[in-house]
Amino acid sequence: MELLQELGAVQKVVIMPSKGQLTVLQGFDDGILNPEVAEIIFSLSKAPKEIKEIFIHKSEEMAESLDAMNPIILISKENIGNIPDLFQMPFCLIFCVEDDFSYVRDLAKNFRVPPIICCNNKRADIKIVDIKSIYSFDKLLFSRLKFIERNIRRSTGEKKISNILKRRGSLFQTSSWKPTLNNATLPNELLIESIGFMLSKPNRIKDGSSKREFINKIIDSVDAYINCATKLNLPLPTEVLLYAPGMHSFLYDENHDFYELIGEDLNSDERRFLINGVLRNPDYSGIRVKLHHEESRIEDFFKKPIFKYLIMMRRAEMRLTTAAISLLSLNKKIPAIRMPNSVNHHVNLLKKIEEQAFEKGLDDPDFIKNAKTFNTLIKRSLGKKLRTHISNNYSDISFVCDVPLDWVRFESLPVMFSHEISRINSTPGNLLLQNSSFFPRAVIKASELKKVLVIRSFEPDDPLKFHLERGIETFSKHMPDLSCDIIDVRSKSELIEVLNQYDGYLLIMDCHGDHGGNEEHGWLIIGDEKVDTWHLRKLARIPPIVILSACLTSALSGSHASVANGFLTSGALSVIGTLLPVNAIDSAVFVSRLIFRFYQFPSSIPKEYTHVNMRLLLSLFLRMSYITDLMRGLEREGLLIEDSWTDDAIDINMYINMLNQDWYSYALKKVANKTGMKEVEVQNMIDEKLYITETMCYSQIGFPESITIRLRE
Repeated sequence: MELLQELGAVQKVVIMPSKGQLTVLQGFDDGILNPEVAEIIFSLSKAPKEIKEIFIHKSEEMAESLDAMNPIILISKENIGNIPDLFQMPFCLIFCVEDDFSYVRDLAKNFRVPPIICCNNKRADIKIVDIKSIYSFDKLLFSRLKFIERNIRRSTGEKKISNILKRRGSLFQTSSWKPTLNNATLPNELLIESIGFMLSKPNRIKDGSSKREFINKIIDSVDAYINCATKLNLPLPTEVLLYAPGMHSFLYDENHDFYELIGEDLNSDERRFLINGVLRNPDYSGIRVKLHHEESRIEDFFKKPIFKYLIMMRRAEMRLTTAAISLLSLNKKIPAIRMPNSVNHHVNLLKKIEEQAFEKGLDDPDFIKNAKTFNTLIKRSLGKKLRTHISNNYSDISFVCDVPLDWVRFESLPVMFSHEISRINSTPGNLLLQNSSFFPRAVIKASELKKVLVIRSFEPDDPLKFHLERGIETFSKHMPDLSCDIIDVRSKSELIEVLNQYDGYLLIMDCHGDHGGNEEHGWLIIGDEKVDTWHLRKLARIPPIVILSACLTSALSGSHASVANGFLTSGALSVIGTLLPVNAIDSAVFVSRLIFRFYQFPSSIPKEYTHVNMRLLLSLFLRMSYITDLMRGLEREGLLIEDSWTDDAIDINMYINMLNQDWYSYALKKVANKTGMKEVEVQNMIDEKLYITETMCYSQIGFPESITIRLRE
């Protein structure tokens, strides 16, 4: 694997104030509630990625620069020593709050090339409030380039190059977009500014505006960015970032003891306003409260200490969430659409769905009824205009939210099949900031995916122990060059030892999994131990790709601290997790087919492709697996003769592999012809009996799109 790095990169280091305690709602460090921190993060959108950006260059070089990595490090003073070669960085911007200026000024003395200190202290190289555009750093960066040049000339006598290079001028175009002064549109406004546009005079969204008005403004801000990118002839995004601010999972349960605790000294009006208006607001902002107590006055609510404390905290968390989304949007160069808060408000329903899946199975009528209810609620939250905009304009979606939205149907097909999707959690806040600031990029050769490690842990007499091994053996005759080691472990220490001995890039965990609800971590059962994967960080080498053949590793009703997220925070880039309990035999087939997919996919997609990202590869596989689910399901319903559909499934798979966007319509026609039914009747049967299938128990977690697979050696 090659980790992509850029010569001449402009490194951004943000010193994050730390108090060592986390906010109770979303899990940000208390220290970064300082409002300076969010403003610093917003200013990063105007900092160059590379030194060459400050010079005049050809348009094709500009495109290369837009594709470059954007090195950003958010770090506390206590951990600053963990940055490799920090003092050797030639172009480094250090951002800090005013209280940390003296520390940063002393730190700067250790650098070979003086870093540029960005702080609102008057002695800083540039104040945060003075960072107005993408040109704000040009003069300072050019001075560092000349400093490096002087040192080189003293030792080598080389000719000056700074006089040859022509610096760009501050040429602004003005967007017609008027900033709303609201978090909901801010990521797109920063994205517009990041490509060199100035914004028009603000037009504030009024507090308490309707959900419809917010959605209209958000979509308009996306369109404004698209218009600006079009003017510059930049590639238009096919991906969108869909996000919803988060809280710890237990806070979505309106019956949780936390709400009783904070409401002890409040009357019913005050309690309802605090919970439904501040903490569990279903929309974007504001709420109408009907007061039942004559003595209740809303302006008096805010005088109470609990109101002041929680409102201050939640506002700061929302601002920091917006800052994180802005970073991710900037790193991926895609617009962001904030979803209404209510998409996260269905934990009790998800818990019921998970319980029914375990007790009754995926074909149980009550399970299907509740899964449909969840879909209806999410569609209602998003609204038709938002769903239509996403369906019509984007093929890829990056979700940032605490609830899996893989099953949601914008039209007739679950979004996990209609789009290429992946997801990270918006909780805990500290991890969201880290994930958003460091969007990794890695390249793996296709041949490197022929080396697989399966770590297995079952009791000797467990009937599930050999299912996956047998599945792999079934496919092995088609994979002569496969290197697959299956290693049994009985303890956490053995697990860590095996992981540290493995130098490949594809890991499969084959064992039992579970979780402790919305207030506890998930775990893998390794021998007699419940292993919390969050504790593997810095103890074990975690490969970039992890496949979890275990139940509930990204559980519908679990907390943010899932097994899948534990692997992410420990070093993985792409994790296939499980939303529900999975059938052992079906899981063995799924994972075996996936191993085979990794092995043979270079020969199955169009030959003009030299590279493919992991999210596309996995999305194509999930579509093919879904087709198999449907065929088998229709066979169980007596609509297809046993094994009569194999050739049709192969044909549909080939059609999917050719990257045809109408693959589902093609499949429906095939099935309709095979069954003698009309296409609409086939779809109705799927909705009635096969609403959730085995493939839909799996979910892409993390950043699979950050992994590029090189198809040709």
